[in-house]
Amino acid sequence: MRLLVRAGTREVGGRPAREFLVGGPDTPGREAWLWDLSFVSPATTCDAAEVGLLTVDFDDVPERVCLRFNERMLTAELATTRVPPHEPLILRRQVSELVVIVPRDGGVVEDARMVEAGDTLVVEGPDPAQIRLAVTGDTPATMLIGWLRRRDGKPVRWMP
Repeated sequence: MRLLVRAGTREVGGRPAREFLVGGPDTPGREAWLWDLSFVSPATTCDAAEVGLLTVDFDDVPERVCLRFNERMLTAELATTRVPPHEPLILRRQVSELVVIVPRDGGVVEDARMVEAGDTLVVEGPDPAQIRLAVTGDTPATMLIGWLRRRDGKPVRWMP
């Protein structure tokens, strides 16, 4: 299953220095919180009290990305990669893994979906096991890619 959150459609929370991108589950009043991904300003520290935390700073963009996750239940990875034009990036994932993709400069096409800079694409569940990202322009695109896995082997979901 895919969830595509367009840039500019997200709400900025009570802290103006943090922009929440996506998280799971999205109903913390009913289910236990597992993870969330946010943009923050470089001067802002990511809140990591009693949670796992991975951060990425971009060389040419004045922001930091914070992936917070419940360490008792999940493992996580967060990295950036440059995707050259005319050389698609192929990501292979297990059915139980959740992948978060955020293009930072330039858009990509995933399947038949245009994913623009600043959009957030979440892929989870049985479809697809392979993700193909092709740059839409003639210049490389920087991609933020996060991987989440449950310690008990069950699927990670973006919603309950």
